[in-house]
Amino acid sequence: MSENFFQVSKEFLAQEEEQHPQLGQTMPKSEKNGGSYPIQAKKTRRDEVFRLHFDYGYSARKIADMLKINRNTINSDITYWYSQLQKEDNKISVEDLLNKTFYRLETKRTRLMEKLDKATSLNDFTMLEKMLYEIDIKIVQIAMKMQVSDKTN
Repeated sequence: MSENFFQVSKEFLAQEEEQHPQLGQTMPKSEKNGGSYPIQAKKTRRDEVFRLHFDYGYSARKIADMLKINRNTINSDITYWYSQLQKEDNKISVEDLLNKTFYRLETKRTRLMEKLDKATSLNDFTMLEKMLYEIDIKIVQIAMKMQVSDKTN
C-alpha cells in the first residue's frame, strides 16, 4: 500500500511532467525568473490544491510535499479558495461546507475501515489506524465548529 492513500491526480502530474520535466519545482527558475506563473499553470495548480485540500482534507504542508511546490504558494492558493468561497457566501454557508466536509470524512472513514478489515501486514494495519485516528480528530474538530456555530446563531 502506498504512503499516500489519496494521490495527486494523474492529469495534474502528466501536465506538470510535460510542461516541466524537472518536477522538483512548479516552475523551474530558468523559466520563472522571479515572475508570476503562467495563467493556465496557476489555474491547474489551484484546482489541484482545491481538490486535495477541500476534498481530501490535506494540510498545506502535505500538499506542498505531494506537489513539490513551495508551501507559501500552497498557502496562497488555499487563501484564494477561501476568499472565493466567502464571495459566494449567499450560495453556500459555512455550516453547509462543514456538513459536506463531515460527510466526506465519514465516507473516507468507512472506506478505510473496510481496508483495515482486509489488512494483512502490520505496516498496513498501523498506517490505516493512523489515518483513521487523523480522520476522527478532524471529525471532532468539525463537530466542535458546528457547535460553536450553533451557539453564535
